[in-house]
Amino acid sequence: MKKWYSLLLILFVILPDRLSSQVTLSHNVGDVLVGATIYGCSWGDVYWARTFVLQDFGINPGDEFIINAGSVGIGRSPGWDTRVMFNIYKIDADFPASFSQADLIGSSQEREVFTQNDPQIVTINFDVPITVPANVNRILVEVHQMGSLNSEAIAFCADTAQDNDLSWFRSYCTSLSYSNTTDLGFNSRFYIVVNGQIVPAGLYNMTYDSNCHGLSKNFFLSNTEVITNVQWDFGDVTSGAQNTSSVINPSHNFSAPGSYTVVATVTNNLGVIDHVTRHVQVTAPPVANALQDIFACEDIAGSGIATTFNTSGINQAVLSGQTGKTISYYDAAGNALPSPLPNPMTNIIRNSQLITARVSNTADGTCYDETTFNLIVNPLPVAHTISTMFECDDNNDGLALFNLTTLEATLLGGQTGMAVSYISEGLQLPVPLPAVFNTTVASRQIITATVTNPVTGCTAQTDITLLTQSRPVANAVPQITGCDDDGDGISQYFDTAGIENTIIGNQAGVALAFYDATGNIIASLANPYTNIVPNYEVLIARVTNIQTGCFAETPITFKTTLQPVINTPQNIYSCDEGNGFAHFDTSLIEQQLTGNQSNLQVTYSDSAGAMLPSPLPVSFLNTTAYSQTIYVRVQDTSSALCYSETEFNLIVNPLPQMDLEHTYYLCDLVPSLRVVANPVFNSWLWEYQDGTLISAGNFADLSRAGNYTLTVTQNQNGISCSNSFTFKLERSQLPVIDNVISHDLSNNNSIEIVASGDGRLQYSIDGVHYYNSNSFSGLDGGVYKVYVKDRDGCGLDWKEVVLLDYPKFFSPNSDGQNDFWQITGIRKFPDANIYIFDRFGKLLSQIKPSEKGWDGQCKGVILPSSDYWFAAELANGKIFKGHFSLIR
Repeated sequence: MKKWYSLLLILFVILPDRLSSQVTLSHNVGDVLVGATIYGCSWGDVYWARTFVLQDFGINPGDEFIINAGSVGIGRSPGWDTRVMFNIYKIDADFPASFSQADLIGSSQEREVFTQNDPQIVTINFDVPITVPANVNRILVEVHQMGSLNSEAIAFCADTAQDNDLSWFRSYCTSLSYSNTTDLGFNSRFYIVVNGQIVPAGLYNMTYDSNCHGLSKNFFLSNTEVITNVQWDFGDVTSGAQNTSSVINPSHNFSAPGSYTVVATVTNNLGVIDHVTRHVQVTAPPVANALQDIFACEDIAGSGIATTFNTSGINQAVLSGQTGKTISYYDAAGNALPSPLPNPMTNIIRNSQLITARVSNTADGTCYDETTFNLIVNPLPVAHTISTMFECDDNNDGLALFNLTTLEATLLGGQTGMAVSYISEGLQLPVPLPAVFNTTVASRQIITATVTNPVTGCTAQTDITLLTQSRPVANAVPQITGCDDDGDGISQYFDTAGIENTIIGNQAGVALAFYDATGNIIASLANPYTNIVPNYEVLIARVTNIQTGCFAETPITFKTTLQPVINTPQNIYSCDEGNGFAHFDTSLIEQQLTGNQSNLQVTYSDSAGAMLPSPLPVSFLNTTAYSQTIYVRVQDTSSALCYSETEFNLIVNPLPQMDLEHTYYLCDLVPSLRVVANPVFNSWLWEYQDGTLISAGNFADLSRAGNYTLTVTQNQNGISCSNSFTFKLERSQLPVIDNVISHDLSNNNSIEIVASGDGRLQYSIDGVHYYNSNSFSGLDGGVYKVYVKDRDGCGLDWKEVVLLDYPKFFSPNSDGQNDFWQITGIRKFPDANIYIFDRFGKLLSQIKPSEKGWDGQCKGVILPSSDYWFAAELANGKIFKGHFSLIR
């Protein structure tokens, strides 16, 4: 008897410590989030999921696993009422074909989320932890973005940069069956993680940690204070004598990677022997082999950037035959780079960029080794630009002799140790080039010079142009006319802009000079130019080749003309045809401007300088709303600089406006409705839809339902503008509730009120708050009075409806909160019978609608926390069933 008492005491000490430390189920490598590419649905109702084999995470078949928190990466959820929750399902190896919602183990509470563009991790600490029973081998962790009445309630799951398993997706707007995101055409890696604790099958819990850089693992047992002896078998026969140990918390260096079954035979201080077993996966430590720096020539001299780095052998070199490893690359700031690296690759740090190669175990991304290498940019040599060289063509054959004595020194610019080569017309030229070079290509010969650094192999090129110059051309200049504004034969407005381009054309390497009629040079030709000789003056333009001194000449003639005289036209008004735009009568504008003058060109423009048609259309539509200024320019046809300017306005009279409703409502019991218009207008005309005149004053009494038109007129700025307004009169009948459709005992209890009436109806389920929608969802169970009314005051109707519902859990701990379990609204069915069962179908209690409910006892025995089932039989023969949780 004493020994039995001691055993109970030691069990009492051990059992509270049976829970292991936190265990995380995750296929994601790191917590760096990126935006996912996957479907999303307005109104929500989408599901993201991951599958987990529990034994891969050290959870043995005999263990229970208690999940107490879940985390999901949310990439974007900009709308309100975006809510998520976790569901845990039991699955098998035939998932997703075998998936069934009947295999639901448990669900978390909901949580609302909101994020614009930056991915974030949302964590839900479960109010009620979810227990995965013993002997469940696989689970599905599902994150449900709940359905919503808000069309903007759309959300996207975020990814991590790397993971080691498939992601799964289903939704009401695509398919209710699960598909992996790879088959859907998306490379999504959902960030979905759950945390929990292992409840081992035995009295002791075995845990272990790893040495990332070796095959060694450290093992630990719980409740070591009562252990007197332990014998370890690491399942590693190859390790010989090292395969066993009697140390309570030993370390073991496994002989090779693989899967091992570790057994600890434990004897406690009462002599009780227990066997603790754990399956251990041993992975070879990753090795990042050293890498050689990679060299490339820069693309542009002095840029320090090259786009030709060859990275084709990097992956093979860093792995050197290792398998089961994942390679990732990072820059000096720790930012992730593509893996494998692009080939060819471009450095983003000038001259030299450090890259870190990380080799990690694919099954455990936290165990890794790193090495570094550099992308080193070799600078280009400089091939200095050689200015175009000119020589005169003395015999018109297009060839000439060029002095190249200093060419190579200029090309290298002081660089030493460089090799130089020359090519022209596909032929290699001698090195060095002859001091006197006779061209072989007429007019223009190109020599390509290549400068090479023999050490790096980097090259630079430049073209040398040898131009054989013929006599330049002095192109003819048309007569230039200037505006004489005072009749003295002198004009300050001769436009000489572009005259140099006209004379020279596309010739290069020439100089231009001007001379008067007596041969004196003119320092510069001003723009505008003022003539010295009245009425008519001639200058000489000379084009000279700067290199050869050859030149050609052409005359420039300046002639004066008198400035035109114009009048300012009156403003024009028109009635608004919509948004401040109207057609204007411009038929008299040009006569008002020029009178009887001839040889004049009239142009029009708007305030932005955009040209308008000339002449203006007789019916001109303004391009600026309400008021537009038209700018006028009248110039002599012989001189663009001889002009006068004025302006006038196009002004749009606004149409008379009325503050009328689109629809007026009148109950059938009211004989008529008086509608009053603004009294400031000049006339009013009220008409019924059949053309009947109702009133010619500023008000009208309306009685017939239908469409009406009011036309008003207002005089302004010498013109009369009118506007018409159409509105409708509707009569309303009393509203009547025809039917009430209800859905209860679901996750979304709802009521739909079906009513008739020709008025504008509003609906309520409490008689206080009314809505335009006749549907109400997300309701608690109970008795409701539903109402319908005409919002214009034409009547009201109501009916009573019952929604049945039941609490999903209760806690009978006599604290006055949730002490009894009862079906909400069941009192409306007094003859109903309610039966309570345990999970094995045993009847525990029977309660009536008039009672408080079940108190969690069976024949006076307090029952433990668990899931329980119920069946309710209504007097009308309807039977419904469900289950709930008892929590103590």
